Amino acid sequence: MRELSSTQWLREFQRKLHEKAKAEPKFRFYSLYDKTYRMEVLEEAYARVKANGGTSGVDGETIETVTAKGIDIYLAELQQEMKERRYVPKPVRRVYIPKPNGKERPLGIPTVRDRIVQTAFLLTLEPIFEADFADTSYGFRPGKSAHEAVREIYKYLNWGCTEIYDVDLEKYFDTVDHSKLMRLVARRISDGEILRVIKLWLGSGYVEEGQRRQSKRGTPQGGVISPLLANIYLNPVDQAFQRNGLGAIRKGSIHLVRYADDMVLLAQKELDKGIGLLNHYMGRLGLRINEEKTRKLTMNIGESVDFLGFRFQNVRNRRTGTRMILVQPSPQSQKR
Repeated sequence: MRELSSTQWLREFQRKLHEKAKAEPKFRFYSLYDKTYRMEVLEEAYARVKANGGTSGVDGETIETVTAKGIDIYLAELQQEMKERRYVPKPVRRVYIPKPNGKERPLGIPTVRDRIVQTAFLLTLEPIFEADFADTSYGFRPGKSAHEAVREIYKYLNWGCTEIYDVDLEKYFDTVDHSKLMRLVARRISDGEILRVIKLWLGSGYVEEGQRRQSKRGTPQGGVISPLLANIYLNPVDQAFQRNGLGAIRKGSIHLVRYADDMVLLAQKELDKGIGLLNHYMGRLGLRINEEKTRKLTMNIGESVDFLGFRFQNVRNRRTGTRMILVQPSPQSQKR
């Protein structure tokens, strides 16, 4: 029998994880940590970190310094460190990047070493949680994109779902409750070492202007594992809409479209039922809706709503007189 290459082994491993998770929604995976430091996984993790580039973390180590040391030696040392349970993440280096509105968004930059380990965890955990995620979630998921979310909103608007609830969560990545997040992760993962390391990442804190600060809440934007954890945290919201039949793919239902923490509800009628369900789960998760930026509207002729850098506008066709939806980059996107 022909031996599988490293890439083939990893793809086969991920396929089996996903199929098991899909077939048994309540199964908890109990023996995963030793897979995260297999050399096939670490080599793929390093290749992805290298391809993504990025700057150094708090230790000043860069991809170039790792390569100069010798990647085989580096990964062998990291593997041994993980195997002996000696791996401890460093705090992230906090920087600020400009937002379109002129404000700044905090970004946490992990060390190269931590980025490799987080990617190794991502390669192992993502196939499991992907089996649980709803089709209405589009952000930071393999095979999904912002443009798919835009097309979905366009479809619902053309169905006549012009009652809109445009939601803005207040500092979502800074307010995720660690204990609630860990309970959600533990619904699928019972491997104690996997859970321990994730808790270490969540609590590792950040360094800003030379001062180390602890993180009691939130997941740092910039961490490789953070988008997956963010989707795990909001998955109960997606599932609630599916369980209640509100997000069923049929006209007349209430539809939730979510891209990470950006979300919009669309309905032909009874939008308040969807808002009530959303607010209930926001309360359970300890999240706050930004009342100033969140708005409820009926998209009549001439009205518009912006989402993911696009503007959806309800207009009348001058030639036929019928209603039509125009989609184009939002004014902010055009300005950028």
